[in-house]
Parts: sequence; structure tokens; C-alpha cells
Amino acid sequence: YHNSASMEMSLMQDHECKNNQIPCVCIKTLTLHTDEVWNIYFASNGKTFATVSRDNIVIIWGITKKPEENIVEIKTILKLKPHERQIYGFSWAHSGKFFATVSGDNTAKVWSMETGKCCFTNDKHKDAVHGVTFYSNDEKIISGGIDKLIFISKLDGSAGECFKSVRVGDLKIHDERNWLYVIEEAGKKVICYNLLTKTEVFAIEEKEPILSCDISIDKKFLLLNVSFKYPQLHLWDLETVRLIKQYTGHAQEKDYVRSVFGGYGQSFLASGSEDASIYVWNRSAGNVLSIIQGHTAIVNCVAWSPTDSSTLISVSDDYTVKVWDVKDWKVELITDPATEKQMALDEAHAKDSDDMDDDQSIYPVSYTHLTLPTSDLVQISVVAVSFKKKK
Repeated sequence: YHNSASMEMSLMQDHECKNNQIPCVCIKTLTLHTDEVWNIYFASNGKTFATVSRDNIVIIWGITKKPEENIVEIKTILKLKPHERQIYGFSWAHSGKFFATVSGDNTAKVWSMETGKCCFTNDKHKDAVHGVTFYSNDEKIISGGIDKLIFISKLDGSAGECFKSVRVGDLKIHDERNWLYVIEEAGKKVICYNLLTKTEVFAIEEKEPILSCDISIDKKFLLLNVSFKYPQLHLWDLETVRLIKQYTGHAQEKDYVRSVFGGYGQSFLASGSEDASIYVWNRSAGNVLSIIQGHTAIVNCVAWSPTDSSTLISVSDDYTVKVWDVKDWKVELITDPATEKQMALDEAHAKDSDDMDDDQSIYPVSYTHLTLPTSDLVQISVVAVSFKKKK
């Protein structure tokens, strides 16, 4: 359970970490979303996070601890609807001054934290865009989607680059090596590309579909959430390209749930689950340390603060965002008047758009082609398609 750098230890006695080091205390339930909340993303500074809901609303939050007053201050910074169709991916710039979104409207967009306005759009994709990441000191973004194209776009508007890959489900970056990890959409493969040569370095092959992924801060490990049938987390060593550990316990039969590294030294793993719980594993031992309950519907995603190992945040189909800590705090929720006004406008707009088609929230995962013999002159073909919710 060791989850803090500040814990006092002595050579004179055996050291034992208690389970109160895991953030299991819900200090605040945020209810500003009006639909299922599908994803959460922490900025690298740990002071800002974004939540994305099924109705395509993005809320940017700030979180600050004031230990001397035992207060956690949570404030809304931005609320916007960056796309009319489903948002499939989100990425923070390393500086925290910008963020990127990608969508079923075939675009990748970059937004300014200062103005809340779109400052760059890539509209060259031919189908839904599922993955995005910043690259090259935030001077570029990389986007990929169903059209099997990877775009490297320069944010100054000058000519970028493009190369062919597979149907993209997500992207992860290793800046120092100029390596890009491409997770195949509804597939069983992760391909590592050299961005300088646009060639494949290596590939990871799974036996079951890959549903989500996370990369460790040191870029040495990849965590894959695999299989609807036999849900597992797989930990891959990217130096040796070897599967080194497997984790089980969470429920995942119909919907995507996301799993992440986290805690002190990223020595833990956390995952959402279809049983409305959060699962936490010891990364090295592989055992489930804690099953955190509090949500009333599927927990779609969790995120551990990259700078505060005692803070964990979860999002759920119950429309809520929950903030968890190792102890109870007094929470002050601050909503900026301008943001509050924009929220009211967005909610009014959302009500007007209720009749918009929902085809972007599902996607085909399997096809069965049947040919029914009738006569020598007529042949009827039927394609049966099964769907699962995309998050």
C-alpha cells in the first residue's frame, strides 16, 4: 500500500503500509455533466483535468489543495462543445496551455486554455478521428483515425506530413525517441513507428481485442486493457517487447472501460469497471488492493493525479465525476460567472440538439456475411453487424 514519499520509516522496526494510503474517500461528487461521462484526462501539472461526456461536452477543471486550511478548491475553468459529433480522443499539450480534441466529424482541433477558442483545425481526415497527441515541443499534433491515415500537423499552419497505417483506435507518444504507438481500432495489435523514417519498429500482438491503453511516465511500459470475454490488464515491457504481468478482477463485457498507471512511483494500476466500482492493483505483486465503490453505474475511466498520489478521479455513466482522496477534506466548488453563463447556453443548445442522430456513439466490432441461395438468377447477400458502445 506504499503510496507516499513523505512516510517516515525506521530501520529499528518493520515497516507496514496501511490500506488508508489508497484514495478511497470520496471528497466531492461533481454533477455539472448532464449525460454519461466517458473520459477524464489530467494535465501533466496535476492542477488541471478535463472530463468528456457522451453529449460531446468538455469541462476543464482546476484543483488545488490548501493543507493549512484542510480545503480542496475545485473550480470550473472552461466548458465547451468542440464538435457536433462524438469526441473520441483528447490530449493535453505538455505546457498545459493548449489541448486537442478529435471526433466523428473527421477533424482534429487544438484549443487555447487562455481564450477557450479553437486555434487550429485539421480537416484532412476522411473518416472519424480516434487518436491525438502533441509532439515536438507542442509545435505539432499527430492524429489518426478510421481512414488509416496518420497526420503530423504543424500548428503554425505550414505543410505537415502524412503516412498510412491501420485503423487507429488510440495514439501514444515517446517524444525522446520519436516513436509513435498506434493502437489498432477494435483490433489486436499495437504498432510502434519511427516518426523520422515513418517505418515500423516493432509490433505487439494480443490474442483478444485491445480496448484501451496507457503508457507509463518513463515511457518504458504499456498497459493494455484487453478482451470483453475474459477482461484482463496486460503490462508490456517496451524495451524487451515482452508481456510481463497480467491482472484480473474488473468487469468488462459490453462497454469500454479505461485503465491507468498511478500512485507514488506509478506503483499501482487503477481501472473502471462495469460493476460500478474502481479496481486498484499493486503493479509489482499483481493483487487487487482495493475495490472502491460509490458510483451507481459503469465506471468508464479513472485518472490518478500525476503530481499528487493521494488524488484519484473517476467518471461514470451515472453522469457524475467523483474526486477521491486518502482522507476527508472540505471542498470548495467555484464556478466562474462567465463559465456558468456559457454552461447555461450550452445546455440550452444541447436540448435543441436532442434529436441529432446517435450513430456516432456505436461502432461495428464484427461482421458476418451470409449468402442465401435463391435461384440461378438471383442471389441475396445479408451482412449482420454487431455493435458496442464506443467510449
